[in-house]
Parts: sequence; C-alpha cells; structure tokens
Amino acid sequence: MLKLIVVGKIKNRSISALCADYEGRLRHFGGIDIVEIKDSDPQREGGKIIEALKGFRGKFYAMSEEGRQFDSRGLSERLERDLLSGGSAFAVGGPYGLSDEVKHLSLIHISEPTRQE
Repeated sequence: MLKLIVVGKIKNRSISALCADYEGRLRHFGGIDIVEIKDSDPQREGGKIIEALKGFRGKFYAMSEEGRQFDSRGLSERLERDLLSGGSAFAVGGPYGLSDEVKHLSLIHISEPTRQE
C-alpha cells in the first residue's frame, strides 16, 4: 500500500488528469490512498497529517528540505522492502513546509525528487 498525504489541491486540470492516470496505473501494484489536506498553517496541517496516519503500519517518509536524496533505484528498492512491512506513506507539506511534529514522526526525510543514475 502506498499512501500520499498532501497539503493543498492541484488546480491545473492537465496536471490533475495526469495524476489521475498515474493513480490508475498504481492500482496494479497494490493501489494508492491519496489524502488531500486544506492549506492552513503548518501546525494545523501537521495535526491533520498525523490523523491521516492513524492505523498506518508501514514506513513514513517526510518530504522536507532537510532530507536526503535517493536515486530512483535506491528509492524503488526501499519501497519494495516497505511493501513487506505495511507499505509506504509520504507527507508533502504546504508552502511553509511540514511541522516539526510531523518531521519527528518520520525516520526518513526525502529532500528533492529522485534522480535517474
């Protein structure tokens, strides 16, 4: 199971259609649960992110600038291992980032998008 918790909503219809297409493709690999949280301040958003994680038993990744980069293969291998232990959840904050509380819940922080090597 893959869980994606994001702050904000995609407003561009073209990008939204691409995301829906990709979401459909992921169904073949165990599916994806996308939780959209309304923009607010990082503390309120953090509370909602933590609420969305209740009951999730897999590995939690915070997308933050303090994080590290993974190449595509490394991230893929990590996600494959995560499938054996409950899946992966990713939190993507709003324009002011993630609250410290959310960052502390995550053992792994990822900074920039992965790159192909």
